[in-house]
Amino acid sequence: MREYRADFAVYRNNPDLCYLDYAATTFMPDSVIDAWINFHQYYGISIGRGSNYLSAKANRIFEESSMKILDFFHATKKYQLIYTKNATESANLLASILVNMINPGDIIVTTEYEHHSNLLPWIKLASDKDAIVLKLPILPNGNIDYDFIERSLYDKIKIITVTMESNVNSYTPQIEKIKLLKKETNAILVFDMSQVVGHSKVDCDSIDADAYFMSAHKMYGPKNIGGLLIKNDICEELPPFMLGGGMVWSSLGGKPTWYKDFRKYMAGTFDVGLVFAWAKACEYMREIGMTQIASSDFNLKRYLKESVAHLHKFCLIPEGTEHGYSLSSFTLDGIHSHDVAALLSEEHIVIRTGHMCAQPTLQAFHQESICRVSWGIGTDVSDVDRFIDAISERVNNRK
Repeated sequence: MREYRADFAVYRNNPDLCYLDYAATTFMPDSVIDAWINFHQYYGISIGRGSNYLSAKANRIFEESSMKILDFFHATKKYQLIYTKNATESANLLASILVNMINPGDIIVTTEYEHHSNLLPWIKLASDKDAIVLKLPILPNGNIDYDFIERSLYDKIKIITVTMESNVNSYTPQIEKIKLLKKETNAILVFDMSQVVGHSKVDCDSIDADAYFMSAHKMYGPKNIGGLLIKNDICEELPPFMLGGGMVWSSLGGKPTWYKDFRKYMAGTFDVGLVFAWAKACEYMREIGMTQIASSDFNLKRYLKESVAHLHKFCLIPEGTEHGYSLSSFTLDGIHSHDVAALLSEEHIVIRTGHMCAQPTLQAFHQESICRVSWGIGTDVSDVDRFIDAISERVNNRK
């Protein structure tokens, strides 16, 4: 997919860049950057703040853009889209508004594969309410132990929150098994979509979880905007979190009346330009085609695995029997991950090192720090070749 590099100013301004850190963040194509700039050059105001012609245009752009984003996630039938800064804020918001559903001794189920953004908010909620967080453990081969929780505990399970794909090794939990646990416990089911939104089609209406969250910057959209998809009936029932302008129908009489839709969770002035830009990112991915993106991911991962087979120090992190294709993680025997990154950086090759904000995952694999390579629109086999050559010449032969 190297031909798409021309769409990205970052690549044009850094022609020698070998970027293999798409799992951390993606670049914005020109069309996305232009959308944000154009909104502020031609409209420049927020929504719900007036009856003038500019406000009407901004409202129309907001509504049309929101529908495009909902349609991208196949979430037009059952869900409200609450805009946040990112996936982290979405998870924290959700944990905060679900607080009254948790009582002492209740259980929140998650896995050892979670990013800290889908772990720490639930740990805090459990601590505040004297509840319990149970993490489905990772088996040595990388699979999840779905039979870890005894059935006698099912009546205590109130929330199940799971990633759709690990940002460490691309393991993909079995959605049907997670849904079965929800069915047998009647718990709130939440999916973290952060790692899949830039690579795979997700049909939220069909999966039928209670909530999903994601960041736009993981899918060629702008920074500082993300989303929380939440079922209509749950959105209506739950209390607001942050109070202020734009989220209240009436503040008279000493008892405010909140809006019942997404506006209840979006107090204050909001940058509509970010929504417009996110919608453009959805359009950009659709124009390329999710099938083509997924096929490129598959081919790059297969090529990488074939290419590293001869590197005797190269150890891939186990991925389980079911995994995605957007990334791979590894260690190099005898060389710290940060040294690997530093040496590769000298060749203008960018990878990710550390614990990936997922320390329980690394602990399960008896690691403290690893290396990760990930790809996306703009990556092709020549990038993998540069990486492999650098590993062989600069790293693997290092004394």
